[in-house]
Amino acid sequence: MGHNSARSAVPGSMVAQLVAAVAARLANRHPSVDDTVVYEVVYQAAVELISTVADPEQLKRLLGRRADARLMALIGTPVPITSARSVLGRP
Repeated sequence: MGHNSARSAVPGSMVAQLVAAVAARLANRHPSVDDTVVYEVVYQAAVELISTVADPEQLKRLLGRRADARLMALIGTPVPITSARSVLGRP
């Protein structure tokens, strides 16, 4: 699998731990999806995010949201991506 050529602001060992933790959580949430596929989806999302997010907690949150949405779409349950404002009923 290819790697993002940009540098991460979060140490690689921490990114690996976040990917493993998010993949384990999402594998439990999506038991119909093979664990290898879940890991690959999480890894792909991490590669996209690591060069733009410096805070590990924010990376974990965004990684979980992005990978979960992709897994939901994979099993046929698309999740619309909305801003916090639209969720609260504001334009």
